[in-house]
Amino acid sequence: MIMEAIEAMKKLVKESATVATEAYSYGDDRCCCVLVEEGSDYKVTVNNIPGGILVLKCDKFPNTKNFFRGARNECKLADYVILSGADQVILIIELKRSNNSSNKHDIVAQLKGAKCLLDYCASLIDAYLSEKDIFRDYQFRYYKWTAQPRKRAFREKEKGKNDRPEQFRKVNGVSIQFKKLLS
Repeated sequence: MIMEAIEAMKKLVKESATVATEAYSYGDDRCCCVLVEEGSDYKVTVNNIPGGILVLKCDKFPNTKNFFRGARNECKLADYVILSGADQVILIIELKRSNNSSNKHDIVAQLKGAKCLLDYCASLIDAYLSEKDIFRDYQFRYYKWTAQPRKRAFREKEKGKNDRPEQFRKVNGVSIQFKKLLS
């Protein structure tokens, strides 16, 4: 039997490294997820998330600075990963307090680091759960999310394919609809 990616990840990752979703009172399986920037006083919300998702808090992964040199930013990680089996998409999200809080090079390194973490998880799932290429049907999307509100969550010129860390999409504000992240 072929295991679903989210099911496999749940077997691998501790619950303390995940973020719980909060159900709405609408009676269906939609929910929201609150993402909190570690060591900061702000949070952002993803609304109307479909059921059957997994949200990972990448900061729970052990510090790799005791193993890697860090000279090429290989120790950096984005803040969150959202896996949606229904949409076959993996959203990698870096939260920032403001647009001036870091440069593009650092953000790209953090997004790449989270993708590498998922590659490592896929390797462990292959080795220990005998499931090969668990994310093969998934699309990866990359985001830098700034808590500063703006009239629109996305600027029109920023729409497009954000399937590589170097082409991350900028999100602004304190909340967004899940489907808007997929558009």
